[in-house]
Amino acid sequence: MRKKCGGRFSIKTTLMLALQLVCIPNYRHVSLISHSQIPIIRYIHSKGFVHRDIKPGNILLGIKGNQNIVYIVDFGIARRYTNPRNDVHMAFLDGKPLVGTVRYASLNTHLGIGELLRVLLLIKYTHLSCQKAQTRRDDIECLAYSLLDCLRDLPWGHITGGSPKQLEERVREKKRSWTPDRLCVGIPDAFKVLLSHARQLRFGEEPDYDGLQTVFTEALEQHGYSTNTPFDWSEAADTKRA
Repeated sequence: MRKKCGGRFSIKTTLMLALQLVCIPNYRHVSLISHSQIPIIRYIHSKGFVHRDIKPGNILLGIKGNQNIVYIVDFGIARRYTNPRNDVHMAFLDGKPLVGTVRYASLNTHLGIGELLRVLLLIKYTHLSCQKAQTRRDDIECLAYSLLDCLRDLPWGHITGGSPKQLEERVREKKRSWTPDRLCVGIPDAFKVLLSHARQLRFGEEPDYDGLQTVFTEALEQHGYSTNTPFDWSEAADTKRA
């Protein structure tokens, strides 16, 4: 879909994507959406799971008349973060191998990588295995990078070459050097708030979904848009038909 829109989405569309993805939509703010239809991040977390591989490739649109509805797919490496018997959050874990995508992985995921598990990187350059359990904060940080990647190239997005270990280290250090302020220059502060919030959350802390919804809703309104504004791909289709 990004190819149809020139490779990148507009600020308008990316703000609207954020509203659908980060929290359960409120009918007052988001029309034509039912949270029973959309496995969005807050809904996933409410069921005791973390996705662990949120990225643009796992964010899909509905078909035919549902092209303005966003879905998160590929739950192959999703895991529980709560005990299904009592909903108690899991304890902090080291030494537990987990996976995710290097480009969008959270800093905490990077910092948990151990030497033994680095060997697994030889299988795929685009994936990492780590020794620190991922929780809700990591999904939110992955989302932040995914949204930024819809707007502009990530500073580490074109890093290639070297061994898998060297690749991961270069991406990790580049992420560490780019603060939310620096990454989000020239775009609405809502994206900086999202990334800063994710990086500041403690291991078992619940993200402030309601606060994030407010931030993105206000950003949309401040830029003169509403949730009834067409997405970029809808406008592109209308232009082509014309």
